[in-house]
Amino acid sequence: MTGGITFNNASYAGIGGTTTGGATNTAANQISGPVGTGVTSITEASSTNPLTVSGLVSTTGITLTNSGTATFTLSGGFNGSGNIIFNASNTGNIVLAGTVGTFSGTYTINAGHVLVSTQTGLVNATDAITVNGNSSLLTGGQLEILSAAAITIGNPITINGYGPTDTTGKSRRLAPEFRCRQLYRHDRPREQRLDQYE
Repeated sequence: MTGGITFNNASYAGIGGTTTGGATNTAANQISGPVGTGVTSITEASSTNPLTVSGLVSTTGITLTNSGTATFTLSGGFNGSGNIIFNASNTGNIVLAGTVGTFSGTYTINAGHVLVSTQTGLVNATDAITVNGNSSLLTGGQLEILSAAAITIGNPITINGYGPTDTTGKSRRLAPEFRCRQLYRHDRPREQRLDQYE
């Protein structure tokens, strides 16, 4: 298979047409086999059906998108090289839960929340991560560490612009401008805005 795969509510659309399931189906979708380098994008577009990719993703560059509200989990890890691009809505998460892989490349988080709980979710600690913001819409990317215990993420991280608006008060997030729980008072100088780091 080459090209992109999109999962909608109780259906999937891919190369060669569309297959539709029951309209009220809320079961999880799953890709359990390996994903080859011919697949250039996977999109979770469902508000009711979570998607899990438990197969190993081999890539020379892939875009992973969650435009819905159901969770998109990648638990199979990554092999290959290139740039892995993440795009998500403010209400849809992308969870990196893999424990294997030999990926050596870069990660770019352009929008939404990307969640990791261990270093192995990001494969190699030498792979650079860029978190991009959107200065006008406050809809940029965010890397969230999902661990109650202390962990070390060794990857070099570059943070640009503004991250997404967040009113949940969660900690352990890396977003552009290190957004604080009370957000910004834009009428204050920049050095007075960051009263509580995430």
